[in-house]
Amino acid sequence: MTPETPETPEELTKRQLQAIKNRAIELWSDKWLPQIVREYARVTGSNERTKFAQVQRYFTGENVPSTTNLNALLLAVNCRFKLVCYATEEREI
Repeated sequence: MTPETPETPEELTKRQLQAIKNRAIELWSDKWLPQIVREYARVTGSNERTKFAQVQRYFTGENVPSTTNLNALLLAVNCRFKLVCYATEEREI
């Protein structure tokens, strides 16, 4: 996306989840889902058995993670957000 291209919050979330999935695949290959669940459970201090379906639904698009859960997914793949800001142009109405 470029600064000129409109983006919805939903599209941005999908792209962020895809980036997390790509990183997980880079780290763990075809075992990425069980491994990210394991790391997610470690980061959140929860039981991985209870988190598998939750995490899986994030990547199938059935559920959308909260900001806290999205950050936990990032930590699970050893990443952090990098904020990129664009200048806005004044427009006449």
